[in-house]
Amino acid sequence: MYKKYLSIAGAGLLSVLLMSCASIQLQTQLIFRPGADIERIEAACVLSGSDSRLIAVKNNSSLNANRISLLNWNGYKNQAESWDKDFTSLTDGQDIILLQEALVDDRLYQLLKNKNLYWNLNAAFYYAGKETGVLTASKVDAIRTCGIRTTEPVIRTPKTALVSVYALNGMATDLMVINIHGINFSLGTGSYKQQIDEVIRHVKHHHGPVIVAGDFNNWNDARNEIINTMMETLTLQSVGYKNHKRITVFGNVIDHVFYRGLELIEENTVEVTSSDHNPIRVVFRALPEQFALVEHE
Repeated sequence: MYKKYLSIAGAGLLSVLLMSCASIQLQTQLIFRPGADIERIEAACVLSGSDSRLIAVKNNSSLNANRISLLNWNGYKNQAESWDKDFTSLTDGQDIILLQEALVDDRLYQLLKNKNLYWNLNAAFYYAGKETGVLTASKVDAIRTCGIRTTEPVIRTPKTALVSVYALNGMATDLMVINIHGINFSLGTGSYKQQIDEVIRHVKHHHGPVIVAGDFNNWNDARNEIINTMMETLTLQSVGYKNHKRITVFGNVIDHVFYRGLELIEENTVEVTSSDHNPIRVVFRALPEQFALVEHE
């Protein structure tokens, strides 16, 4: 997409081309758990159900609070021939995988199944007959998930975000992970701010550690100001990247990993040719002094 990036003035043409192979339906969330079939539901972003946390911990369905590895990548709808190879190597050893522009075709489905991963997709639309949107995969099942959907004001196709909450082993608080693909084509920032405000609303109601990551499409100063306000409001930190391999649009980096309540242990950005975005890999650990230990019965 960004290798042949269109200007805002050309968004109308993009709309015609995109809608010729895309269809928009009710918001659909795909849920997959190893050993089961894909479940499709109409997703409404209402976080509820705290009782499942203790069940998850007792069943060892929790992340290691001392080492949480995460990959963030806009995979460009898995289109490149080398995408399978890169996906397989990049996701090895990752606890959480955040994909934007994930196209759930047979190829991606099989790769995720082979790795025995739990995953959820918040579908934006159907592209060539397959659901596409933001996909979050993990080694352990999320306690709960919900989807946020915001319509692009120019091309009228939705952009989505996915909120996932995970139990942390030995800790009384959970990890919230938000995977977002930001509104792209707009004449102003109203829809973009609306989408980010939804993220802020959910994080404000969470009292444990948080990761907010994805392709934010913050390609101008006005959008950067909205992202900076989000960081300040939610007391989020940005990963301090040692290299500059993240892609830029109009001189602005658009892929980010923000966090709070965590300590950054490792980070790197990997150059690939299988997408127009370079994936980001990070490793965190929870800050034990902030969160009380779970008292086991």
